[in-house]
Amino acid sequence: MDNASNNNTLMVSLEKRCGERRVPFSATNARMRCLPHTVHLAAIKLLEGIGAMSKAEGQKASVRSVNYQDNITTPLDRVYDNDTMANDEIEDLDLDYDMKTGHTADGVMPAIEKVKENLGREPAQMVVDGGFTNRGNIVACAEKKIDLVGSLPDPVERSEAAMKSAGIDPAFAPHHFKILETGKRLECPGGCELTYIRQSRKRGDLYHQYQSRGEDCEACRYQSQCCPKEPAQGRTVSIRMEEHRDVAAFRKKMEQEETKAIYRQRGPVAEFPNAWIKEKLRVRKFRVRGLVKAGTELIWACLTYNIMQWLRLSKPEVA
Repeated sequence: MDNASNNNTLMVSLEKRCGERRVPFSATNARMRCLPHTVHLAAIKLLEGIGAMSKAEGQKASVRSVNYQDNITTPLDRVYDNDTMANDEIEDLDLDYDMKTGHTADGVMPAIEKVKENLGREPAQMVVDGGFTNRGNIVACAEKKIDLVGSLPDPVERSEAAMKSAGIDPAFAPHHFKILETGKRLECPGGCELTYIRQSRKRGDLYHQYQSRGEDCEACRYQSQCCPKEPAQGRTVSIRMEEHRDVAAFRKKMEQEETKAIYRQRGPVAEFPNAWIKEKLRVRKFRVRGLVKAGTELIWACLTYNIMQWLRLSKPEVA
């Protein structure tokens, strides 16, 4: 299974549901991860070991989903301490951000250009599923005045999955920390206090970083759950205080019932053609090799579907 964070969430959810039904299931032991990504992570550790890259650069390269080779040379845009990166990465919607073009590498922008090429104008509205609902698409569509409708992931589930992957108990995820004195201090679930140390902006989002004292973490009875790695340095937590205005507006829009109703139409409209082609034409895998040949096979399948729909819609209604 791919190493993406949404799959972490899936496995944690399966473990939770199986546990409720008393079915033995381990989110860690039952998952076989992507081998190329595993090799990538091993290479990063090797580079750290020989001093070719810092630990902070290695951490950033490990979690980004852009090209593996690009990760090695991508400059850091802020300081990463302890588990800070994991704390704010789980709230980041940049799933497939292309560092070279500034857009996401998932095909939405090329699709918009294709619509413009065919119809002479860009679409007024686009409905996409959760895999395409990310910061790059949200911001790009806002700039183009395109009404984007999509499905946002649950930030709590993503946060807890990210913490578990980092070896931290989900009960000590950032959203369980209390903000004190209008943001000057934090209180962890164990009762220890974290002091404000700095703020940073990451692609339009404002984050505040807090850090606890190392002696407090070493003496805390929850140390193994909250700060399992290098407790002498203290726990560093990053809290998002402001969200990019376009993403915040999108999140608010998706809470409206009218927008939710539009999104619910995506399944019947977008998924039915896929199901029909698989079931009726038995196109579950390509019968040929090569991009051109496979593309031709797919075009014939889509053409068949469109002709069948045209025949159905042009059939005269029976009085």
